[in-house]
Amino acid sequence: MDYLQLSGPLPYVMGRIMLVSTERPADGNQTSWVGCWSVSHMNPTTRQHQVSLLLTNGMTMIIRDTVSRLRKKIAEAHQILVFQQANQAYATYQYQPISDVYRPFNQEPLAFCHYRDWRLVSGVLRKAGYSLPDEVVKQLVTEIYRGDWHPRHLDDEWVSSQY
Repeated sequence: MDYLQLSGPLPYVMGRIMLVSTERPADGNQTSWVGCWSVSHMNPTTRQHQVSLLLTNGMTMIIRDTVSRLRKKIAEAHQILVFQQANQAYATYQYQPISDVYRPFNQEPLAFCHYRDWRLVSGVLRKAGYSLPDEVVKQLVTEIYRGDWHPRHLDDEWVSSQY
């Protein structure tokens, strides 16, 4: 997800199920996963690139990884979870029956919708052979959001008149 600026490989997050990949072998045949909610503490071991995980059930697990990478991946999984929850709250707010009660929601999903639409319009225009600056594409998307459906001639004169 380039919107959240996450590094790969992406954690698997589906509701409260949050898994991060660990131990990427050189042959690439398999990938191990660790559940974020089951990790209580993590400490480096005396061996290089090994981490000792204390699990919530009291057991200890040793994996081939680094503490800093594992902490970063778990933080990214939580970031994805918060983003999913914000989208769910926005959808609930958007599609509920009209009432007098104001229910505030996180503005992040709305910003993501604008970002997604800008990326889509930008990609379509690029496929059609137009290389417009990002500001012009964002202006076109804003005009569409406002209901302005007047045709624009996407030639050099219109773009240069905008700047």
